[in-house]
Formats: sequence, structure tokens, C-alpha cells
Amino acid sequence: MAIYKLRPLARDDLSSIRRWIARDDPIRTRTFIVELAEHFQRIADLNLRQRTVTDLGPDVRKAVHGNYNIYYRFIGEEAGDVLIIRALNAAPDLNLNDVD
Repeated sequence: MAIYKLRPLARDDLSSIRRWIARDDPIRTRTFIVELAEHFQRIADLNLRQRTVTDLGPDVRKAVHGNYNIYYRFIGEEAGDVLIIRALNAAPDLNLNDVD
């Protein structure tokens, strides 16, 4: 089974998402974070090779979950191991300096 790892910024993103959703619906907060984690695992398990985001680097890929973009790259020797770089709301502009 492939694994995924979260960069510190991705962990911060999950905390921000949790706080944002909790303002309106604390119960949905928990289920949405679980959905995101399941999506991260599917990316790894299925070796999902979404399109690359060449502005962010030759190996950075983007998957979409609801209103959120998941930025990731494949790592390690095992096919499918993934590093989740960011999980950001799709509405705001992405600060390219926050991806590396």
C-alpha cells in the first residue's frame, strides 16, 4: 500500500480548513477532513497522475476535492508514495512562493 506524507504547510492548510468550516458547521468539519485524507490516500494508492502544474514545478500535480486544490508530487522508491504539498481553497490566487 502506498503512503502519503504531509508537508508542514499542508498540515497548516488542514488546520485552517478545519477552523473555516467549523465556523458554520462543526459536524461537517470532521467529515470533510476525513474526506480530504481519503482523497490523499486514493492519490497514493491509485498512483493518480493528474495534470502537472508547470508554473509550480515540473513534478507538481493538482487534484481537486470540492472547492479545494490538492498540490502533490510523487516521492520515494515505491510507486505511488506521495508528498502532499498544499490543500488550498480554489478561489484565491495561489502564491507561488508557498509551494516549494
